[in-house]
Amino acid sequence: MAAASSESVTERCKAWHGGTSLVKAVPMSDHPIPAESLLALAERHVKDGEMRVAKQRRILEEMKRDNHPRAEKMAQKLLVSLEKALENYRIHLQELRVPRGSNGRNQAGRRGPGFSPGNGQAAP
Repeated sequence: MAAASSESVTERCKAWHGGTSLVKAVPMSDHPIPAESLLALAERHVKDGEMRVAKQRRILEEMKRDNHPRAEKMAQKLLVSLEKALENYRIHLQELRVPRGSNGRNQAGRRGPGFSPGNGQAAP
């Protein structure tokens, strides 16, 4: 195992790629994403998640039908993970749809899209 380097990831990237960094760390508050874009993205995540869950269910049924117990077990584990991710996508979408107060938080107490302490909205 190699010894830990004091170089940052960015410095190592620059060295590897001939002096240019492929990754730039930009604070999210410097580039707030419009609420409409976040909502569209969240809706797409839910739609894509539903398609993945449906496909994985078909795969699981195929593994059962064709008597592949090991593959069936793996397919079942993946299905559970995909269903959990889909539930998180749905929760996030619902949170984006909840009206927000003047403090940038929804009724659950979470901050809304585009909120940053320096954008004129009240701090918690």
